[in-house]
Amino acid sequence: MKKIYLILFLMAFGNLHSQIPKINWTYDTKDNSFGQSASADLDGDGYLEIVFSNYRNDGYIYCLNAEDGSLLWKKDIGGCGDVAPLIVDADDDGNLEVILPGSCNPKTFCFNGKTGEIKWAANTRGSDSPPTMADLDGDGKQEILHGEFTGYLIDLDAKTGERNWEIQVDDSCWVQTAPTICNINNDGYPDFVVATWSFRKKNIIVGYSGKDHSVLWKNVEAKNYFYHGTAVADLNNDGIQELVLGCYDGNLYVLNAQNGIITWKYSFNNFYTASPAVIADLDKDGKYEIIFSNYYYITALRNDGKLYWTYEIKDYGQCFRGVALSDIDGDNYLDVVFGDSYGVLYTLKGQTGDTIWTMDLAKQYGDTIDIDHAPLIADFNKDGKTDIYIYGGFASYPNVKDNYGRAYCITAGIGKGPQWLMFQLNKERNSFLSNDYLAIEEEKDISESISPNPASDYITVMQPSEGSKPSEGLKIEIYNIFGEKNPTLSLPIGEGTGKVLPNGEDLGGVFKIDVSNLAPGVYFIKMGNKFEKFIKL
Repeated sequence: MKKIYLILFLMAFGNLHSQIPKINWTYDTKDNSFGQSASADLDGDGYLEIVFSNYRNDGYIYCLNAEDGSLLWKKDIGGCGDVAPLIVDADDDGNLEVILPGSCNPKTFCFNGKTGEIKWAANTRGSDSPPTMADLDGDGKQEILHGEFTGYLIDLDAKTGERNWEIQVDDSCWVQTAPTICNINNDGYPDFVVATWSFRKKNIIVGYSGKDHSVLWKNVEAKNYFYHGTAVADLNNDGIQELVLGCYDGNLYVLNAQNGIITWKYSFNNFYTASPAVIADLDKDGKYEIIFSNYYYITALRNDGKLYWTYEIKDYGQCFRGVALSDIDGDNYLDVVFGDSYGVLYTLKGQTGDTIWTMDLAKQYGDTIDIDHAPLIADFNKDGKTDIYIYGGFASYPNVKDNYGRAYCITAGIGKGPQWLMFQLNKERNSFLSNDYLAIEEEKDISESISPNPASDYITVMQPSEGSKPSEGLKIEIYNIFGEKNPTLSLPIGEGTGKVLPNGEDLGGVFKIDVSNLAPGVYFIKMGNKFEKFIKL
């Protein structure tokens, strides 16, 4: 019996110990960093890097090795950086670039992710709007899209930085929100949504056609500013996506994506709602919840707008940049991670809103710390534990010489993911952690039913079911590592359109797929509810 008690004690102690956060590394700069960082393996060493920019007393973009916080490169951006960077393969060469709009310095930069070399710099009107990327018009060329001061949207060629077009959303506003990429009119082209920070108190939400950037609809019901962008998901499983965004008038608005009509709205004590909302299934019931911050509360709603739980941040602390989600405590349910305006880092259980742990980074620093920055989450040093990256600092104007900032990487717990590596999760900035994404994150091994694997031109896929004929209604779908479905490589088995070339009738459950146009990287094929991993060379 004593041995059993000892084993149980050691197991309990080990689990408790794993939930005590520990700072892995810090990196100091001369000002605060606003928005969020972004992370990817930029130099091909098998470890992630972290990119962020600083404000007026600093004016650099930094790239740190995420395993130990050492500097890979930094570049002067000529003034304050106030925008979440975007990491993408902008020119389809198989290497990653970093896209960063300037705020004080009205230029948008494209940096070589490995070296920091400036590949192009485009003149703009200045921006606080996180950039997105998509091929909006179907010409095979990727486009960088972001809002600007003076009420404009700009679209740049992702490869060259040349301006494709520029439109004015409103003549008396700033466009602070990210132009969220989503499917509005089902015409086969990506569309986008923005909202305004108006100086006439006539704020609007606008849905645009991606094909020709014409206005599809306009909603004028909001009574105050919009700062952060939109979360997108089909909340009620009716085949139509909903758009979710918070407003300074105290409301969280939920709109029908096809027509812009408000489906429902939620107000918690009429406090301003400025952070981006995040959508995910917190309790694994197959239905998505909405998580957002409003004044000094973190709130989770059911998909129909009913309150799930709410958490009051201590001492009226505020979480302006929103939350990130990942399993922190190892129970295989998503948890909620955020920092507040007093420098405290919080982790909450996603199912209940109860505290897992908190860490007072201001106390650790020994001075005032404001976390105006959303977290990144991954196993950055590959020790088998979940880490949280966050940034806090102090900024005062115009006397900027006293400003300071510090980046933190913290061992968070025994959870296994998923990773959260970009502001609003992905390059579309849709803040949607889908169940398909979570299923992909759980897939660990390269599939033996896909050959060749790795592949450069074609893959052959074995149907994961018995019998010589394809199962009725079964679909082949291809996703990238962010859980984003490739629409040109997804169709019902047996159809010979697009890039999918099935040999099904005679070979029975064997399908040949052209992957030659995919960028190099890790992808997943979904057949029914099963995911199989393959690598594109």
